[in-house]
Amino acid sequence: MLDDWELNWIYNNETNSTTDKRYLNDVVFDSEEMSVWTPFSKSRILYEYNTNNDKNALVLQTWDGTSTVWNNAYRQQLAYSKDGNLQAVTLNTWNPDENTWFAIYKDTYIYTPNGSLETASSQMWNIANDNWNNTERKRGNYNVKGYLTTVVTQTPDANIPNFWHNKLQNVYNYDKNGNEWLITEQTWNNDHNTWNNAQRDVLDYTPQQDVETAIVQNWDNANWDNLIRQLKSYDNEGNLLSVAQQTWNPNYQMWESLTLEKHDFDTNGRAIQTTQLLWNNDNQSWTNANQQTYIYDNNRLKAIINQYWNEIDRIWENDSKSIFTYLLPFTATPTSNTSSSSNEIIIRSTPNQTLSIAPTNSTKKQK
Repeated sequence: MLDDWELNWIYNNETNSTTDKRYLNDVVFDSEEMSVWTPFSKSRILYEYNTNNDKNALVLQTWDGTSTVWNNAYRQQLAYSKDGNLQAVTLNTWNPDENTWFAIYKDTYIYTPNGSLETASSQMWNIANDNWNNTERKRGNYNVKGYLTTVVTQTPDANIPNFWHNKLQNVYNYDKNGNEWLITEQTWNNDHNTWNNAQRDVLDYTPQQDVETAIVQNWDNANWDNLIRQLKSYDNEGNLLSVAQQTWNPNYQMWESLTLEKHDFDTNGRAIQTTQLLWNNDNQSWTNANQQTYIYDNNRLKAIINQYWNEIDRIWENDSKSIFTYLLPFTATPTSNTSSSSNEIIIRSTPNQTLSIAPTNSTKKQK
C-alpha cells in the first residue's frame, strides 16, 4: 500500500519536471503468487476536471473480471466558489438498475472574508424525506494574526431545527515561530456547561522547523499522563529518515519502543527503500516486518515492490507490486462519464484501499 507521503512525493517529483513533464496516468497493484505476478481483483479512481482545470470529481470503479468492464461504485463530486475555494464535497453511490448516481453524504464549507475556513458542515441524505439532514459541524476561530485558535465540533438537536450542541473542542497554541506546539482536545460537560480536558498533543521542532517529537497525553485525575510518543529524524535536505513510536510504561515511568520506520534516499533525494520494524521485548532488539523498494526508469518511478519478512527463513518475500505509467502533458476537459478510455489521471488499487495524490506546497517529504 502507498502511504500519503509516498503519493505526495510521487506527485511532486514525478510530474512537475519543467524539461520532461509527465502526468501520472496509472498505478496497477499486483499480487505475488507462485513466483508469478498476477493482477489483484482491483479498483481504480478516475479524476474529472472542470473548465478551470480544477479537480471536479473522483470516481471509484471496480473491475468485473467476468464481463471485463469497469463498474461505477462511488463518486466524490467537488464544487468551488467563484474565488476558487472548495465549497462542497458530495459523495454519491451508483445505482446500476437506474444507471444513475444517488447522493448519500455532503460536506459544505464556509470561509471568513480573508479566506480562512470558518465552518465545515456534514449532512446525510434522507431518502424518506427527500432532503439533507445535519449530522455534524465544525467551527473555527482565529486570533488577530490569523492563527487558528479553536475548532468546535457540534451536533444538531433532534427536536429543535438549526440548534446545535457542543461536543468537542480543539485548542491550538503556537510557539514564537508560528508552529503548533500544543493541541488540546476537550469534551463538553452538559451538566456544568464547561469544557473538560480529554487529551493533548505536545510537539517539539528542530531548528529547521520540522516536527522532532510528538507526545500524546491523556487527562486523568487532574494530571496529564503520557500515552504515546513519536520521534522523527531528518537529513540535511529535510527528508524524513525515521519515525520511532513508543508507548509509556506507567509502572516503570519510562518510554518503551513499539515500531520504527526507516526511509532511505539516493544522492538525488529519491526514495529507494522504506522499512518497517517491530520491537521485540524478548531479545530487546528490532525485528523486520515490511519493506518497500522503489524502482526507477530514468527519473520516473516505475514500480514499488512490497515485501514481508519471513522470520523462519530470515529472508524478504514478495507480497505485492505497484506499477506506474505516465502520460505526456494534456489539457484536462470536463467529462460526462467514466469511460475506461478517459485520458484523466487514473489510480488503480485494491478494493479496500483509498488513495490521494493531491499536490502539496513543497516537494519535501511529508512529516
